[in-house]
This record gives sequence, C-alpha cells and structure tokens, in this order.
Amino acid sequence: MYSNLFSPDSIAELTVAMQTQFPKAIWETFYVTLLSTALAVVIGLQGFVIDLTHNYIGSFVVVLLAAAYIFYYALWGSKNVNTDIPVE
Repeated sequence: MYSNLFSPDSIAELTVAMQTQFPKAIWETFYVTLLSTALAVVIGLQGFVIDLTHNYIGSFVVVLLAAAYIFYYALWGSKNVNTDIPVE
C-alpha cells in the first residue's frame, strides 16, 4: 500500500500540488481567520456598548458603523497604489 510513497511519480505529483493548490489553501485559511476575528471584534464592541448603555437596540449603531466603513472602503478607501498594475 505504501510501497511507492516516495517514488519519483509521487514526489512529482506532490510538487505540482504544492505549487498550484497549496497557496490557495493557505490564502483561504488566512482570509477566513481574518474575517472571523474581525466579526468577533464587532460582536465584542456591540456587547460593550450594550453594557454601557443598557440598550440593546442602540448597540446596533456598532453594526451600522461597521457596514458604513465597509461601504466607504469599497467605494473610495481602496485604491491602486501600484501603478504598474493596470486597472480597468
């Protein structure tokens, strides 16, 4: 079963997988970790506002501010700083 584990064909297949699939898997893991951390911070801020104001409806201002920041960044905040890369 494992007699050809380190055969040249197996090593070549592993090399191709590491070059093509591994970077994408690492990026997806990093992206999901970053996103979940950001959402946890927003939820924590919302809980902090609830503790301060004793009003859970008012705490949704945190969510609205986060959505407004995302909207700002999508429209104006992100810009191409590398002029060597053409942008349509």
